[in-house]
Amino acid sequence: MIHTKIEEVTVLGKKVNKVVTLVHNYDLSSDKCTIGFTLRYRDPLRESPAIPDTIQISDTWDLPSDVVGAWSGSNNFLADKLCEHLGFTVVAHAATDMELEY
Repeated sequence: MIHTKIEEVTVLGKKVNKVVTLVHNYDLSSDKCTIGFTLRYRDPLRESPAIPDTIQISDTWDLPSDVVGAWSGSNNFLADKLCEHLGFTVVAHAATDMELEY
């Protein structure tokens, strides 16, 4: 699971400043890969880290063959490509939620 901080944007009327991605499946024989992702909003002024992010949208993305072909196994690469596909600007990646500063 990769946590990606992005520049704040509005998607379908909802604020988003974080993307969480996870590889759902990868079929080596057919070079097909699907990742799940959630677009989230973390209030930078929240009073406690125990207050969870607000999940705005959850979905999956079937990676295009050129992305699968260029993938070397780095999940950060997949997160970058998803953000590029969605038109988001990546600020930072982290393996855990607590590593990102807002």
